Amino acid sequence: MASTNKTSRGLSQFMGNDRLKRDDYNNDMKKIDNELNGLDQNKEPKISKKTAFNLDKATDYTSFSEEELASMDVINALMLFLKQYSDANTAGILDAAPATLDTLNELARALGDDPNFATTITNLIATKLNANAQAVDSAKLGGQSRTSGLVGNTVVGRDALGNTTVNAIYTNYVVLNGYTITVV
Repeated sequence: MASTNKTSRGLSQFMGNDRLKRDDYNNDMKKIDNELNGLDQNKEPKISKKTAFNLDKATDYTSFSEEELASMDVINALMLFLKQYSDANTAGILDAAPATLDTLNELARALGDDPNFATTITNLIATKLNANAQAVDSAKLGGQSRTSGLVGNTVVGRDALGNTTVNAIYTNYVVLNGYTITVV
């Protein structure tokens, strides 16, 4: 109860022996105590400021009332459920990745720890031959003919000179010492 013995004696002297006044006062004090501690008989127990402040730091549960402990059990159960739920969802996401890429550090290491990875890959793709370009055309040869420099009396020269071309691109096969080269 909020009133101490000294306060009770002072009130007794003030109120005299009027039992009804004292009972009303004591009932009012109990209501105030219950409201402060969250123990209103018509409501569910509330968590007091003391409990809310000490929830994650509480090691000595003997300092809490039974109602506070019940409230803490509900909160701890809810916190445990939420942790398990988030852990399960995180594990589901990580299970989709290979085991060697479980952490961001491992993923960065797999990509070569390149802080400009996107730029590097874009530049590498830009250097690739266009899909519409011919494999080897005269522009890529610096304007030289494919057959320039071939000696006409060698087997290679005769085979290359004897093949048909369309727009300076060979349209059939050239055989060199048993190997087949396909020019598209």
